[in-house]
Amino acid sequence: MNISFIGSGNVASQLALLLFKSDHRIINIYSSHYANANKLAKQVKAKPVKQIDQVATKSDFVIIAVRDEVITEVIENLPVTNCTILHTSGTTSIELLKKKFINCGVLYPVQTFSRNAPTPSVIPFCIEASNRSSLSKIKKTASSLSSSIHVMSSEKRLIVHLTAVITNNFTNHLFALSESILNKNKLPFKILYPLIAETLKKVQHQSPSKVQTGPAVRKDNKTLQTHLSLLKSDKQLHELYKALTKSIITFTNY
Repeated sequence: MNISFIGSGNVASQLALLLFKSDHRIINIYSSHYANANKLAKQVKAKPVKQIDQVATKSDFVIIAVRDEVITEVIENLPVTNCTILHTSGTTSIELLKKKFINCGVLYPVQTFSRNAPTPSVIPFCIEASNRSSLSKIKKTASSLSSSIHVMSSEKRLIVHLTAVITNNFTNHLFALSESILNKNKLPFKILYPLIAETLKKVQHQSPSKVQTGPAVRKDNKTLQTHLSLLKSDKQLHELYKALTKSIITFTNY
């Protein structure tokens, strides 16, 4: 496929590189930061462009991979075309694209991408399209990158995005909080690596609700109070510990 990109951030960069390595041709890269577009274009042998209307809309796809709040502006500035226009957002409805483009769709990667980090080995894609022809093209292209392809509505995709935020962003924040506590006490975060690995291993084979452990499940109030006393100098973290403990107790009592 011939593909152009609007955006040069983490998602745009990782997808462009993946598609390029899968023998797709990247035509243009546009970004509001031309230097970033130029850098990515060199990596995928594409041509960077300085204006959004210079993007090759005769490509098979134009992929909009920008922050959600910028998507509307990008759509407004793109010329009307029969090319299939995609966005990569987990929260933006396909209806926004359908207002202007006959052929359009969604290619949402359910994965975390970080700059200067290796590309994840497994990337599920949620896809959607305005018509059968576009869906077939999107499915074919996504299948060249992953075996985990899920056709779903914008409403279902939004639910997936919500759970992705809870699973990844919230969990990673808890890791960061744990690291901060350990650092303050001159203890290494890596002491938790085996625990993190085992936790992730368990939930891939059993329901998370079935493998929940800890003082909240055991209703070990003595330990809970001891932990809270250790957190008394940090009101926000103290309240977070209480809230999560309450949630675990309530959920396991369903």
